[in-house]
Amino acid sequence: MKTQITALPEKALQNQVISMRLLMVIIGLLIGYTVSAQGRFGLSVHSTISGNGFGSAYTPSVYGGFGKFTLACGPMIQKRGGNLAGMHLSAEALLCTSISGRLRLSAYYDAAAYNQAVLGRNMLAIEQQISPEYAENLSTLSFHGGEQHGGFLLDIKMFGPLGMQFAAGFGHYFTEGNNTSVRMEYREANDISLQLKAGLQVRLAGNNN
Repeated sequence: MKTQITALPEKALQNQVISMRLLMVIIGLLIGYTVSAQGRFGLSVHSTISGNGFGSAYTPSVYGGFGKFTLACGPMIQKRGGNLAGMHLSAEALLCTSISGRLRLSAYYDAAAYNQAVLGRNMLAIEQQISPEYAENLSTLSFHGGEQHGGFLLDIKMFGPLGMQFAAGFGHYFTEGNNTSVRMEYREANDISLQLKAGLQVRLAGNNN
């Protein structure tokens, strides 16, 4: 069964994209305020994958926070071809800490807005197998849209300012459109999604309290 790329009402999609981009600007301003107010500040990079069909992405980020709350934002770079697909933001709220302080469990929210995301290698291979006549067009197809996920994140303190993070969440993705008239046979335009994240975080200023 063919999937209509414009499955959601156009106005609803535009509102979601605008809302997420506005939220990213707000997050960026809040991080700037955090740095100026001498709160927690650092850099992180994660490998992220979800059910959106775009494959793995790397998310280098700048983060900042006070107390139990942390905010981060940065670009989304797809593994396939190093494509700069869009921007992402995340917010974390600390739930509990181990007695030693080396393990921290947080609830997180993560959102991304895509301007030119391409199909991941696996999804591309599936679509090309189903529709070989569109193989060339599918390989250059790029999408506009976004995704939102929420779940739990485990932060493991390694040594000094360096830590590892692992996260799993549940949410949805939506597709605003693509740069051709080609329709997907397998990939859904809008659907629920699981998200997995793993990465490193280095604290440059402040503390983990």
